[in-house]
Amino acid sequence: MDLAREFVSINLAVVRFDFPFVAEGKKTPNSEPVLVEACLAAIEEARRILPGIPVLVGGKSLGAKIALSSGRTSPAGAVLLGFPLHAPGHTGTGAARYLLDFPRPILLIQGTRDAFANPALLKSVTDPLKHVTLLPIEGGDHSLRAAGGHQSAIEQAVHATDHWLRKKLSL
Repeated sequence: MDLAREFVSINLAVVRFDFPFVAEGKKTPNSEPVLVEACLAAIEEARRILPGIPVLVGGKSLGAKIALSSGRTSPAGAVLLGFPLHAPGHTGTGAARYLLDFPRPILLIQGTRDAFANPALLKSVTDPLKHVTLLPIEGGDHSLRAAGGHQSAIEQAVHATDHWLRKKLSL
């Protein structure tokens, strides 16, 4: 099940793109400035093909961090999946700066078994941030796969995104 396709059911258009390293078939990511520029170009393309429609940024894992780095384009908000707060086996919070620096509302959809974000640590980071809404997917891993089935996790994510958009952004 593809979350981006499911967003259509709540009238959310999704513009997808590949980072340069992905398009080139490489495993090692480009530098952060290169990734941010690719994201900014995708945002500008979304604005071009969808004039007058509010643009949100989003991403999964590394893409979530890079989407937040695009804040200078003043997107309406961000929908993030599997935010990598720390490397597996570690408990740092250095990546929280991406959440702190983003000036708009954020919906953060995170599996409770995600090795990249200890649930208690992530909650301690997001609770004080009034612009961040944390949606835990019970039993979900970094890809939101849960014991109850991936379909259930996707449905939760779509429903929560729809509710959040209506409440936080009046869309």
